[in-house]
Amino acid sequence: MYLLTTNNKLLFTLGAVLAALLVVLLIIAPLFFTKLLHHKFNFKVYRKLYRIAMHKDFYLINNYPLIKDGIQFGQIDHLLFTDKFIYVINDKVLSGVISGKKMDNVWISYDLKGNKSEFYNPLIINNRRLSVFSETKEIDERYMISVVVLNNDVKIKNLNEMNTENSVIIRKKDLNKLISLNEKRNVGKFKLDKLDLQVKELAKDIYKLEK
Repeated sequence: MYLLTTNNKLLFTLGAVLAALLVVLLIIAPLFFTKLLHHKFNFKVYRKLYRIAMHKDFYLINNYPLIKDGIQFGQIDHLLFTDKFIYVINDKVLSGVISGKKMDNVWISYDLKGNKSEFYNPLIINNRRLSVFSETKEIDERYMISVVVLNNDVKIKNLNEMNTENSVIIRKKDLNKLISLNEKRNVGKFKLDKLDLQVKELAKDIYKLEK
């Protein structure tokens, strides 16, 4: 009887451990999968921007740390420096049908079963990143364009109504078109020597973080 009871306790303990591991796995797996999706998408956007930069002789910085008062509180996925603008670009992978307005703090995603989940408006988040970048680096916001890049298969209601001249949310396939149209705008060009120095100074922030 003692052996039977002991075995039962071992089985119960093992079952409890396995159940706990399963719960942890169910919690961690979606987070890991989401991070993996973003990483893959981030690389796809980088490759597209890299081709644009190489073809047009633009500057490109990736994974730029946003540091204020000595504290890093975020990053900008991509900084593209063209002849006329600085594009502050961040990637976002979304699924289902997205509902929201450009001034809403929270957007809603609906899956195929009608289930909904809420997330913070990526336009507002990226505009804040742009403002912090402008403030800390003393670069006029008028020369910058905030861009949120989404996966091509996402469905968003009233997507075109959310965009302004300096704040845009687009699908990855439309990146080339966006930059091409903006470079045709009747605005002055950067002085190349000053732009070159500015980019080199910004690149130092990444090198300092890596040390």
